[in-house]
Amino acid sequence: MRHKRRGRTAPPFIIYTKIMQIFIFILTFACEVDIIIIQNYICCHIWQLKGTCNMNRHDAREAVFELLFETEFRTDENREEIFAASAENRELPEDRYIRDTYFGVCEHLEEIDALINMHSKGWKTTRLAKVTRSILRLAVYEMLYLRGEIPESVSLNEAVELCKKFDDEKAKAFLNGVLNSIKNEIVGAENG
Repeated sequence: MRHKRRGRTAPPFIIYTKIMQIFIFILTFACEVDIIIIQNYICCHIWQLKGTCNMNRHDAREAVFELLFETEFRTDENREEIFAASAENRELPEDRYIRDTYFGVCEHLEEIDALINMHSKGWKTTRLAKVTRSILRLAVYEMLYLRGEIPESVSLNEAVELCKKFDDEKAKAFLNGVLNSIKNEIVGAENG
């Protein structure tokens, strides 16, 4: 059941119905489901119906990564269309961080890739796996353009967490090395 969420609250009977679905879900799987899964389910469904979303930054960052990864396979398509279709298919909340970061990475892709190429000794972004490349681009964008909002160390740690979830152990070590090198350059430039 889909409803427009742009500034409107769903009618009370729809919210009541959704709450009942959640309780049925909880009762059905209470023995088998982790409480965190239930919390996430409630946050992502009830808050969306009320017109707001309680998505944390980690989940929003993962959504941006997924968008960037998807863009790797749809290079000939308009990025606005990719974003709109993906947001609708995944039922992404209207989150400023997701939109701004996705389009920010796309806008500054050449600069981001040049920095990655400079710090990834012997590897060019074109040779990297799409997953690794997408995670690196996201983290480097945050380090360059969201410095006042997100500390470089947080961007690096979150990138490593994404790598643990979506990539392999070798990629994690490579990614950590490249991002540490970039972080040191950025911090050095700020202090120097």
